[in-house]
Amino acid sequence: MLESQLIEYLQQYFLIKKQQKIDSVNVRKVKELISDEININHSLDELMQESGLSRFHLIRSFKQTYGLSPHAYQLDERIKQAKNLLKSGYSILDTSHLLGFADQSHLQRNFKKRLAVTPKQYQAFFL
Repeated sequence: MLESQLIEYLQQYFLIKKQQKIDSVNVRKVKELISDEININHSLDELMQESGLSRFHLIRSFKQTYGLSPHAYQLDERIKQAKNLLKSGYSILDTSHLLGFADQSHLQRNFKKRLAVTPKQYQAFFL
């Protein structure tokens, strides 16, 4: 009896570990898709399809792994890229278009929210 309970427990443990490993691979695919196509606004449905996970499972797993939701991660990556482009001398308008922001004000709003300075102020500091 005790032996069968132990076997049952271990099977559940290993199944959970196996599922977590599969989830982390699927979440990594979503992260790579976002990073590779930073200028494309991927819908949650597209990301669900890429990962094979449900909407809530994807968001929860992604946040658990990377500390942000997929959408917040995408915005964060875009802001990082925007900083590099602005340092390199790209205009704010070109930067917003290259990174898939709806327009210049969309970039400015998100940039200022995360860095507490406008893209123009940030660029002036480096140029």
